[in-house]
Parts: sequence; structure tokens; C-alpha cells
Amino acid sequence: MDFFNESMIEVEHLKEAVRLTSGVDTDDVAFVALTLHKNGWLWTGDKKLITHLKAMGFDRIITTGDLYEKIK
Repeated sequence: MDFFNESMIEVEHLKEAVRLTSGVDTDDVAFVALTLHKNGWLWTGDKKLITHLKAMGFDRIITTGDLYEKIK
């Protein structure tokens, strides 16, 4: 497991994460910002967040079910 200091995330990614999570859950800003910063995938099972992010055009999301299907 790697730990990541939030202060190392670029401001542009933080601003975009705030925009993407606005109106759904501000507690997820850091996770979305890190996903943007690392050009990675957001692993979440939060259906409300998933629906909101996809509606905002953010689709780099993976669920536990998705991962399970990939390793079957």
C-alpha cells in the first residue's frame, strides 16, 4: 500500500475534483483528485457517486464487481 500526501496533488486536479464532486459528496474530493493526478481508476462502490461522476463525464471508475469479473 502506498500513502500519498494530498499536498502533492496538483491544484488543477483538486479544482477539477471539486467540480466533479460538487453536489454529491465533498468527502470524495481527495480520492477523485488523486485519481486525476495519477491518471488512474477510482475504485468505489458508492452508487450515488458513480452515477454523478458518469453524468459529469468522468468514467475512470471501477467497482469491486468489475474487478471480480476481470479475474474470473
